[in-house]
Amino acid sequence: ILGWSVGKFGVSAPWDIAGLPLIALAYALLELAIMPLENWYSRKREAAADLFGLEVSRKPRDQVSTERRLADLALSDESPNKLVELLFYTHPPAKDRIEMCREWERGERR
Repeated sequence: ILGWSVGKFGVSAPWDIAGLPLIALAYALLELAIMPLENWYSRKREAAADLFGLEVSRKPRDQVSTERRLADLALSDESPNKLVELLFYTHPPAKDRIEMCREWERGERR
């Protein structure tokens, strides 16, 4: 980016500090582009952690109660729009966590 910006935007050389805002802008745009992928990976790991906690405690009803309480305290949407979840959620929504507990209790996820 700095090499491309030489001679433009008042940047006289690749090491010119005037190019710093361009680097920040490029980083922000890149981060925005990969944020859905980062959030998907985070949700996947959090779901695995939830399942591990359920396997250890073996108390799905208590976990459902906890998920509901946490959602209420955080004033979070239990069932967000899929696009909102894709773009902004780093943890599975409460609805998905509760459903995982119920599936585990029925013996569908072990």
